[in-house]
Amino acid sequence: MRELADLPWSWLGGGLPGDVPAVRHARHRAWMPSHTHAHPTREIVVCLEGDHRYGVDGRIHRLRPGSVLLLDAGTAHDTGYPPFSPACRDLWLVVAPPHFVFINEVRAGGGRATTLSPRRPLGAAFAESLAASWDACRASAGDALAIRQLQAAATMAILAALRSSTETGSAESRQRQAVERIRLHIASNLGHDLGLKSLARLAGYAPEHFHRIFRRRLGLTLHEHVARLRVERARTLLAAGTPVGQVAVEVGFGSAAYFSRFFKRATGRPPVEARVRS
Repeated sequence: MRELADLPWSWLGGGLPGDVPAVRHARHRAWMPSHTHAHPTREIVVCLEGDHRYGVDGRIHRLRPGSVLLLDAGTAHDTGYPPFSPACRDLWLVVAPPHFVFINEVRAGGGRATTLSPRRPLGAAFAESLAASWDACRASAGDALAIRQLQAAATMAILAALRSSTETGSAESRQRQAVERIRLHIASNLGHDLGLKSLARLAGYAPEHFHRIFRRRLGLTLHEHVARLRVERARTLLAAGTPVGQVAVEVGFGSAAYFSRFFKRATGRPPVEARVRS
C-alpha cells in the first residue's frame, strides 16, 4: 500500500458541497434495501487498499485508496460489505464524544469481513474537535471555511488513527480496558443507541463474545447495565423537576409512554409520581 499521505485524497459526504458522483452496479443496488441502517453515531471511512463500492443514502460510491467517506449521524448506509465485494481494507473511525474516537480496521472481500486487531482509540481532544467541526459544518450549509476545518480535523484524526498502536497485553487486560471504555461511553450517551451490536462494534468484538465478556466482568448483562443507568439518570432528572417527556428523550426513549412503562417496571411507581414526591 502506498503511504496514505501521498495519495490523492477524495472526500465524500459529511455535508460537503457538490454532487458526489455515484456509480451504477445492479447487484449492489439489489442488495442494498435489505442491508442498510442508520444510527446517531458519526463515522469516517478511509479506504486503505482495494477498489470497491459502498452505498450511502441510496446511492453507490466508488472507494479507492485515499477515498474518505464522512458519514454524518442519521445517514443511511450499507450494513457491512456485500458478498460480491472485491478484496479491500478500510479504516473506520467512530466518533463517540466526549471520551473517544474508536478505531476499527476491516479487511473484506468475497462475502467475508474481518475486524483486525483493534487499535487504541483516540482520546477526548480528537472526539471533541471532530464533533465541534462537524456541527459547525452542518450548521453553515456549505461554508468553505467550515468545510476546510472539518477536513482538517478529520485528517488529523485519520493520521493519528494510522499511528495508533494495536492493543497489547493479555487478553484479560484488553477485555478489561474495552469494558471500561464502553462503560464510559454508555454513561455519557444514555440518550443514544446502546444496543449490543453497536457497542460490541465499538469495542472491537463480535456481539456474542462481547456479551460474555461484559457479563463476566460486571455480573450484569449489557442490557441490565444500561437499564440500571437509565433508571438512575431518570430519577435524578425527575427529582430536579424535569418534565417526563424530556426525561424520556434524555435517557433514550422514543416516547414518554414507553419510558413510563419502563420506569414503573423498574421502580414500582410511575415517573410522574416520582417527580411529584421529590
